[in-house]
Order: sequence, then C-alpha cells, then structure tokens
Amino acid sequence: MWAGVAGVDWGPALVALRLARGVDLAASIALFGTLLFWVVIAQPLSPPGKSDALRAGIARLVRITIAVKIVAALAWLPLQAAEMGTGRVDASRSFADLVAIVAFDTSFGRALALRTALAVAAAFVAGGLGSRRRVAAGTLIAGLALCLQAHLGHAAATEGLLLPASVALHVVAAGAWLGGLLPLVLTLAAWPDVAAHTARRFSWLGLAAVILLTGTAAVQSVELVGHVGGWFGTAYGIVAQWKIAGLALLLAFAALNRFVLTPSVAGAGTGPRPLIISVATETFVGLAVVALGVWLATLPPGAHIQPVWPFAFQPDYTDIAAPHVRREIWRALLLLGVAAAGVASLFWRPLRIVGPIAAILTFAWLPTPNWRLLARPATETSFYRSETRFTAASIARGEELLHRYCTAACFRPVDDPSDLTPYNLWARTDGDLFGWLTRVFDVIGHSPFEHGAIARLSERERWLLIDYFRARVAGSAVNGSERWRYPIPAPALGLTCADGRKRQLRDLSGRIVQIVASGDGRLPRLPEPPPDIGVATVVLSKREPATGELAGDICYTSSPDAWTAFAIVSGVDESALAGTRIHIDANGWLRTRVLPSDVLDDDTWRLEIADIASAPLVADVSGGHGH
Repeated sequence: MWAGVAGVDWGPALVALRLARGVDLAASIALFGTLLFWVVIAQPLSPPGKSDALRAGIARLVRITIAVKIVAALAWLPLQAAEMGTGRVDASRSFADLVAIVAFDTSFGRALALRTALAVAAAFVAGGLGSRRRVAAGTLIAGLALCLQAHLGHAAATEGLLLPASVALHVVAAGAWLGGLLPLVLTLAAWPDVAAHTARRFSWLGLAAVILLTGTAAVQSVELVGHVGGWFGTAYGIVAQWKIAGLALLLAFAALNRFVLTPSVAGAGTGPRPLIISVATETFVGLAVVALGVWLATLPPGAHIQPVWPFAFQPDYTDIAAPHVRREIWRALLLLGVAAAGVASLFWRPLRIVGPIAAILTFAWLPTPNWRLLARPATETSFYRSETRFTAASIARGEELLHRYCTAACFRPVDDPSDLTPYNLWARTDGDLFGWLTRVFDVIGHSPFEHGAIARLSERERWLLIDYFRARVAGSAVNGSERWRYPIPAPALGLTCADGRKRQLRDLSGRIVQIVASGDGRLPRLPEPPPDIGVATVVLSKREPATGELAGDICYTSSPDAWTAFAIVSGVDESALAGTRIHIDANGWLRTRVLPSDVLDDDTWRLEIADIASAPLVADVSGGHGH
C-alpha cells in the first residue's frame, strides 16, 4: 500500500522546495492566528495591569514570524523557478532571467509577492498590539494574505471557484486554530489566574475552525483525491490519509484540553501546567499536519493519475440493497457505535475506566460483519480510468491498430477472434478490463494478436484497442433486435450546428438525439417529433453540406472517424451505413437502430421516440464501465 509514497521523488532540490514552501505557509498561518488570538481572545481578557508583558511577547512573536516569512519566500521563489524551468526553458537563458520570469510573469510569482507584501503590511498595521482597532485591521490583512494560498497550489490550475474558495477557507480555518496555539501557550503561562477562561474561549474559536476545516477538506478530497482508488492507490491519497489522521489527533488533543484539563484547572486549582504541556504538544502536531499539507501540494492529485490498487479486493455495492447485505451493514454500524461510545466515555469521569472496558467486551461479543459481501476481487489496475474516453477518433484508431497487428484468423465469418462479444466487455470497469486484456486475454485468451503482443503496446494504444473492442461488442449487441438492451454510451464527437456553433455530441444531452447517416450530406425528410419531446438531429456525412441544407436544431459532422465509429457501434459495414438512423436517449445511451431497409412510418417513429423518452436507461454505478 505504501509503494506509491516510497516512489515519490526525494531529491535534495525538491526537499528544499517543500521545506521553503512549508515554512512560508506555517509563518503565514502563525501570523494570522497570532493576531486573531490577540484581538478576539487575549485582549478582551487582559487582567488590569498584567497585559503589557504578554503583549510585548506576542508582538515579538509577530516580528519573528514576519522575518521567517520573508526568508522563506525569498528561498521559495528561486527553488520554484528551478523546478518550473527543468526541461522547459532554453539552456541559453540565465537562472536570474528564469527567476525574474517566474516572479513577474506567472500567477505564482505575483501571488507569492503579494502575500509577502500583505503579511508585512499586516504586521506594520498591527504595530505593538496596543490598539485593538489596528490589530483587527492587521488581522484582516493577514487573513487576505493567507487566502492567496489558493493561487499557490493545485487550485490555481482548476476552472471555477469552488476549489480555490475551499482552499482559501481551509487555510484561514487552520490559521484561526493552529496559528493561535503558540500565543495560547504564552497566555496560559503569563495569566494562570484566567487560564481556564482563556482556554474555554479559545475552544469556541477552535470549534468553528474545525467545522470549516472538515467541510472544506471534503470538497478538496472530491476534487483532488477522487474516488476510492485515488485514496489508496496514489501517493496523494495516502498522504491525505496521514493528514486526516493528524487532524483526528489534533481533535483528540482539543477534546482532552476542553473536557479534561480545562475543568481540572478551574475546579481543582492545580495550575495550568498540564494544559500548557498539552497545548504545546498540540502545536507540534499542528506543524506536522501543515507539513503534510505542503507535501500534498507538491504531489500530483490522485484524481489526475492512474491509481495502483494495493489490495486483493475492491468495494462492490452491487447487492447493497439485499437483506442479507443490509444485515451485515447494521452489524458494522453497531460495532462502530460501540467503539464511539467507548472513546466518549473517556471524557466523563465516572465512566473513564468502566466505559472502555465495557466497550471492549461488547465489541468482542458482537458478531463480526462479513465484509466479503461488499467486496470483489481486484488487481492493481482495477481503478484505472480510460484516457481515451470512447470517442469516435479513439475507436477509429483502435481499428487501425487491430488491422496492423491482427493475425490471419481475424474477420472470418465464424469464430472471429477480433469480436470479443463473449467476454462481456461492457460489464467490466475500465481498470478491470485493462488488466484483464493485458494479464489474461493477451496470454491465454482467444486473441486476435499473437500472444504477448498487447503487453508490448503503450498504455494509450491499449486504451484505443479497448474502445474499438467495446464498439464491436456494441455492434453485436444491436444486431438481430435493433435495440441496445444495456447502457452503452454513444461515441463522443465534435459537431457543427446549423447556427455555425461548434459543439460536442454530449452538449445535446437532455434531448433525444437522432443520428442520420447520409453519404452525400443531404438530409432526408424527417417527421415531426412528438409534442413536448425535444429531438435533436445529427447528420453523419462524408462531405460538408452546402449552405442552406441545414436549418433549425440540426448539427452535422463530416469526420471520417465519426462515420467509421458509428458504423462499428451499429454493427453495419461502412459501405452500407448511409440511410441508417440511430437513436440516443437523454442520458447519452445508444437505444435503437433503424436500417435503410426497415419500414418505419411517421406514427411508429413517434411512438418509438416517446418510448425512449419515457424509459431512459440508467447505468449501474456499482459496476460496469467507467465512461
């Protein structure tokens, strides 16, 4: 499971880059958290005549933080420039020129410079922390500087505002909680008389920060880690698990401080020393969590790479609604509840000993769930996703590969090894099919190639073959019945519409799409669709239609790849495709085929369209292909 992390680049330059990046982020978090703590927690609680020494100490902490921040930023910029320029910049360009380009001509350089300038401005405005209004203004500026983290990592390369906004809120929440821990330690040591009150006020701030951290972390995990394969099959997902474990440990410290140590300080008068030690330890754990976050920022997101699944089994939710499976789920939830109750009892003095013991005994007595009911065998490629995505072009390129490498046995009328219909390809996920094709079919299957030939192809070529083989199976599935009985997506392709706009076939989703193959580009007479049912028409042509031949809600493509791909998926020879009509439902699934020889009057056609519209196919999300 840890092979993905072991294979991560640990070169000195990258380690130095991570260190500079981490110190910069930690200093930015500390600056915001320190100013926020002073203006919200410490200053309102200042005991008369006792605040000057603490204020001077926290002001000194702000100055140290700013100095560290500037040094880290000055180190980060050239290290990042060296990483960006590796293999991408003309060797004749000097390193100083490269640093200048990164500093002034990239969004990263501008964001780093602006964050550093805002941090210095925040410290200058806050001054010696004597004016609460000035400290509040400095806190706001420091928070804005921290938000620029969204322009210094993976979020900067994404479209939309969701991920950048979640990253900005995430680091602000981290600053409010983790950045306030060190000034909290100083305050507890300086003002032991109000230590309990200070800790309680900070816990409310920490609670708000934890809620915000949890919500934004969930958004980032969906965007950057992706599905379960990304969590366990990539270095990014594994490090993200470590970060979550670190946050859980921080929460445990926070709970210990709030429910055990703070009441002991307030009630027994034992002094804040145990609480100070706990918060100081929490601070070091917080630094480790920040370091893990920085490490994540230098790794490719798990959602963007092929995960290598480390287990022999993978989750399988096919039978999750079955009574015997639900019974096992309830057993698992019951065990989880017992474990949670045992942990919670640690924070209530009367049950601190009895509660965990009872939980352990109950846990051992209850039956263990049969996890195999929610799992199926897996290989290391089980969570691969197709990089070609079943397009018209990929199907055509796959056919070219087949003709290039096929044996003499291919395309014979009986027992054609290039027709993989018996192997149930559309019931397999992308990853399982990729692994099976290479590991099993290529070695012992009835392959159209010499055994071992597929393994010698590049990964992309294998994906192209998979798209072609799936298209061949789709063509076999419709022959004889004129209907596709299970969800098969229409090949993706680009279109030109009557209004001149360039669109994709998927842009027409939400309506019934009628594909009409016309060799000369002329559109045959089409009946009026049923009322209240949107029908879009796409003309497959071997030539560009003349101006004025298309009108209304009609698009066309004259791509040879489109002609080839739709001939294959409809099980028709290319020379006989002209006049064929293919219907696609609102979800993008192939539904029915009408051959030129079929007689279909207008009323029957309208009934067919109404039937497709009333019963769209739904893919099985627990299995099947990954398109």
